[in-house]
Amino acid sequence: ATPIYNNVDQTLNGIFVGALNLGTIQRSISHMSLGQNEYLLIVDHNNNIVIDSRKSESNIEIKRLTFDLSNQQQGKQVNIATKTIEEKDSIIAFKTMPIGTHEWSIMSIQPQHDAFVSSDALRNEAVGIIITIVAITSISGFFMIKKINININLSDKLKHNNSELEIKTAQLKQTNIQKDEFSAMVTHELKTPLMPILWHCGLLKKEMAGELNAEQLESIESIEKNTKQLESLISDIMDARKLDLNKMKFNLETISLEEFFNSIEEDYKNRLANMGILFTTKYPPGITMHTDKTRLRQVFDNLIGNSIKFVSQNTGIIEVVAERKENKLTISIKDNGQGIPPEKQKELFQKFYQVDTSERRKTGGTGLGLAISKGIVEK
Repeated sequence: ATPIYNNVDQTLNGIFVGALNLGTIQRSISHMSLGQNEYLLIVDHNNNIVIDSRKSESNIEIKRLTFDLSNQQQGKQVNIATKTIEEKDSIIAFKTMPIGTHEWSIMSIQPQHDAFVSSDALRNEAVGIIITIVAITSISGFFMIKKINININLSDKLKHNNSELEIKTAQLKQTNIQKDEFSAMVTHELKTPLMPILWHCGLLKKEMAGELNAEQLESIESIEKNTKQLESLISDIMDARKLDLNKMKFNLETISLEEFFNSIEEDYKNRLANMGILFTTKYPPGITMHTDKTRLRQVFDNLIGNSIKFVSQNTGIIEVVAERKENKLTISIKDNGQGIPPEKQKELFQKFYQVDTSERRKTGGTGLGLAISKGIVEK
């Protein structure tokens, strides 16, 4: 409800009131896909539970919240707390939301056992999806190669039948498009289980499920590290697919070169100094660029990341330099690493290319970073 005042003398003209049946909200929440034994509560500013996803639309009962959340962990998106509810150790994730002039809260409550069992299931699901996508890609690749060979043979036999050859070529192109779209879809779905795995790793490291010994903490950190690597790999594959299908979106804006370089320096200089690597930037003042700041930063992170892999600690130098010549800006990322042999350089921007393909190579990577960077710059 809100009062309506006269603009002239500020006398009260009336009150505008809007009402929403709580059953409507409860019905919507009860249809949400939740985890095992998970339920949602909406709590008003007077600490009353007004919505409970466990109840039906017709069973509205407003009652007081019987537990406090004084031991909560602050997060960027949601707050986390642990409580014993109905004799079960539970995890509560909650977020405040403005309702008029008040703040209400929406809470997700799930027994700890069920929450951490789901992380194992998500990990197994991720492994299963990876195996499936590898199998599907291998099989589809085999049939694509077979189909290409068939079409080549047909083109040799039907040289005088151009119209039929054009039809076959169009069909093959369509098949390639469908395969690319399918791969993009599966790769996107592959990323979905990773965020809950990382979230649960964070909870375990905060010892919300109990105190951890050194071996347990090391195992959790190993899961987290490998999950982040898998997430990075999937992101690279998704970006490469988007570029191939011309579906990568760009948000162009005018940005300051000085602010862009300052952001890079803040993120890298101190961190690399701890590794004994000197990181410097040099750029002319007063320059603005019309570009996609996020995608341009992705290019810089890829190139600087490559330099970090190949310079020596304690003697490494990485230098980012911008030079203006008339209306053009040239930006270089230089380092004093081992370099790349000239005969290897012509292949650098091919997808999945590695300069060192031996089993003993020290640095990891997918071989997609430079291909993605080149694609972003060209787009």
